[in-house]
Amino acid sequence: MKRTGIIFLLCAFSLFAQDAKDLLRRQYDYARALQTEGKIFDAVTEYERLICFDTLRLYAFDANKNIADCYRRAAQFKNAIRYTGQSIVCAKNQKTMYEQKTELVKLHILNRSFASAANVLHEIEQDPTFTNHSKEIHYWRGWMSLFQDDWEMAAREFAFVDSAAALGQFCLQMQEKRCPVTTLKIFSAIIPGSGQMLTGHVWSGLLSLGWNVLWGYLTFDAALANRAGDALLIGDLLWLRFYTGNIENAEKFAVEKNTLLFQDALRYLQDEFKGAKP
Repeated sequence: MKRTGIIFLLCAFSLFAQDAKDLLRRQYDYARALQTEGKIFDAVTEYERLICFDTLRLYAFDANKNIADCYRRAAQFKNAIRYTGQSIVCAKNQKTMYEQKTELVKLHILNRSFASAANVLHEIEQDPTFTNHSKEIHYWRGWMSLFQDDWEMAAREFAFVDSAAALGQFCLQMQEKRCPVTTLKIFSAIIPGSGQMLTGHVWSGLLSLGWNVLWGYLTFDAALANRAGDALLIGDLLWLRFYTGNIENAEKFAVEKNTLLFQDALRYLQDEFKGAKP
C-alpha cells in the first residue's frame, strides 16, 4: 500500500511538471507571436512574465535574447544591452555565448558606449575559447572606430579582414574628404579667412580677410604715428576680435563639414552596405 502511494505521488508530480512545461511553451509561443507581429512592447511584457514563472529557467536564454531584440528594434539600446548581458549569463553553449557577446558589442557601438564595446572585444580576444575569431574582432573594432569618426583607424582594422577590403577603401576615401581642423586653423592664423574659404564658405572668408586687413592696417598706422591709445583701442576691440573670430569660424565650419560627411557616410552604409554591420 505504501509503495502504491509513492508511485501515485511520482506520477502526479510527473504530470504536474509536464503541465507546467506545456504552459511555459504556450507562453513562449504567445510572446514570440507578438514579437513576429511587431507588437514588441506587448511581447516584452509576455517574455518577462515567462521569465517570472520559469523557475526551471528553461527559456531564460531565449526570453532574454528576444527581449533584447525587441528593445533593439525600438532603438532602446540601453535596455537591449541589459537583456543581452543576461542572455550571455544563460548561454547554452560557447557558440551562443560568442554570438551574444558579438551582439553586445554591436549594441554598445549603436549606443555610442565605445569604452564598453572595447572592453567586450578585449574579453573575447583574451578568451582562449574564441581564438579562431580574431578577424571578427578586428572587423568590429573597425566598425567601432568608424562610428567614432576615426576613419583612418577603421581602415587599419578592416585591413586585417580580407572580405572587408571594400569597406576599408571606403574609410580611406572618407579620411581624404575630411577637413583637417588643426591645419585650417593654422592657415587662418597665417592668412585670415583662408580656413573658411577652404571649407566652402568663400564669402565669409573674404569678409574676414577684408576686415582683418582693414583693422590691421589702421592698428599699425596708429602705432607708427605714435598714437598708442588709438592703436591699442583699434587693435584690442576691432582687429583682435575679427582675427580670433576668423580662426574660430574656420574650426566651426570644418567641424560642421566633417559632421555632415560622417552622417552622410552612415546613411550610405545603412542603405547600401550589404555586409555585417551593427
